[in-house]
Amino acid sequence: MDSVSTPLARPVKARSSFSAYLAEGYWTFFGREWPPWLGGILLGLLNFALFAYAAPWFIYGGFVNWGTWIYKLTGIMPAAKPVVPWLHTGSVQDIGIFAGAFLAIMAASKFRPRMPQRKIRLVEGVAGGLIMGVGAMLAPG
Repeated sequence: MDSVSTPLARPVKARSSFSAYLAEGYWTFFGREWPPWLGGILLGLLNFALFAYAAPWFIYGGFVNWGTWIYKLTGIMPAAKPVVPWLHTGSVQDIGIFAGAFLAIMAASKFRPRMPQRKIRLVEGVAGGLIMGVGAMLAPG
């Protein structure tokens, strides 16, 4: 497998059409890597905007709301009063994180489903996810 990514070629400006304009804009934003400091600044500004709107960026609350909603639908917790997931601020942020990550990986042409060669990596991944879940429960945020 080739692990070296090749940079995208800059679109040729043969004619000024809408598609050429879109291609140039795409290359400007996605044709090369962004510096990490710029990503940090943009995430900080987004978090500030979220805090000014409602609450700081949190993931835990959306997952709790989804779980409570599923429990209520199945009858396990009939007295629960969760917010519908697509109206809960945390749920919308969670959906945005998944959608944004998927769009970013598709735009970078890096999406390749594959299984690890060593099966222990699957166990490590599940264990890591469980530990992260416990951490999210201990320190919500």
